[in-house]
Amino acid sequence: MLRLALICLLVLAWTTPALAEEVDNHSIETTTTDPSIDDEVGLTTTDLHLRPHQGWTIAGQLILAPAYFMAYITVHEGSHALAALILGCEIVGFEPYPHTVEYRNAEGEIVSDFIMGYTWYNRPASEPWMAAHISIAPYLTDILIFVNCDLLLQYVVDPHSDGAPFLLAGGMITPLVNFVAGLNCMGDNCDLTNFSTVTGVPRGVIMIVGYALAFTALWRCLHQFRRIFLEPRAVRDRRREQENRGRAISISPLGGDELIGVGVSGVF
Repeated sequence: MLRLALICLLVLAWTTPALAEEVDNHSIETTTTDPSIDDEVGLTTTDLHLRPHQGWTIAGQLILAPAYFMAYITVHEGSHALAALILGCEIVGFEPYPHTVEYRNAEGEIVSDFIMGYTWYNRPASEPWMAAHISIAPYLTDILIFVNCDLLLQYVVDPHSDGAPFLLAGGMITPLVNFVAGLNCMGDNCDLTNFSTVTGVPRGVIMIVGYALAFTALWRCLHQFRRIFLEPRAVRDRRREQENRGRAISISPLGGDELIGVGVSGVF
């Protein structure tokens, strides 16, 4: 419970500055009507539109989604393996890819299940806390990757750069999907079920804390999506006005007393 409380405090510390910034931007937005407001403030408006060519970028990221999730299986199982190695365990099986596995259940029957990947290890001692740490390791990795990518997008990486969509899709949305998938896994061999059994923390408490973190993460994903892909109407109209400025076509008659032809000239 103490570790769960510490995780909640870390998330609160991470989201409070961003929430304050969001409120401050909203207050600025409601007191100004100047269309020359900067993009960061403009992005808090509700009248938003896709930036030029961003539809293709989103389509590309959707095409890459299976690759993100397949690669992230290695991150998930690798977190189990790394935690086990740090705690002095021996890794006897590491298969970070979807496949069918056969095993003997509690009744002694051999059953087969389709799994996304697994890590088997031999525990040198029977301390419950070791199994608890190994079970929850991938979800701590999810939080670590998510928070770091969010901070990079917020304070370091230009949201209009080519790398920003990859940080959002691969570094924020993919860990969030992995986190929620683990949270909703209710089987006997699921990570958080094992964590609950070993530590005695009720599954309901884990679900409440997990969903609080997940909804906070979803809000941050939407915030970064808005900064990367959308722009307010005022910014869009100003950009189009600047693009069209100086473009003109002139049509004039040519000749003396009689019309000889028509001249066409343009400036682009």
